[in-house]
Amino acid sequence: MANKSYTLEQRTAANSGTWTDSANVPAAPNNRLVQVTNSISGGTQFFRVRVGGSSVANGLRILSVEALDSNRLRFSFTAEADRTYTIEFRDLLTAGAWERLMDVSAALSNGVTQITVPASTVPMRFYRLRTPQAP
Repeated sequence: MANKSYTLEQRTAANSGTWTDSANVPAAPNNRLVQVTNSISGGTQFFRVRVGGSSVANGLRILSVEALDSNRLRFSFTAEADRTYTIEFRDLLTAGAWERLMDVSAALSNGVTQITVPASTVPMRFYRLRTPQAP
């Protein structure tokens, strides 16, 4: 999104541990594709992107993606009242169309929303959250 700053954070465990800053992307006047190269050493890493100060008022943010078991993932995000959302995915970060994973109905009040979806069978998948709900 234009005029928003971003912080890429990482940690080694999906459900625990401290998020550490990996890269900072300053705000720019236009939408753009930003590619961050990060060296990974020693096993699985989990990443998230924080938008600005990260509240409902200043941008969308997936708070967490948790593997419940080998068949299910749970997404948590902050939802704004009376807004619909779509969680989308694709298997390559910079190529291919985003595909709908799930639509989320409007909530009555602001708050954290948790959605459980089937886990992917591919080794890597990228997710995004959009509002309003995709047509």
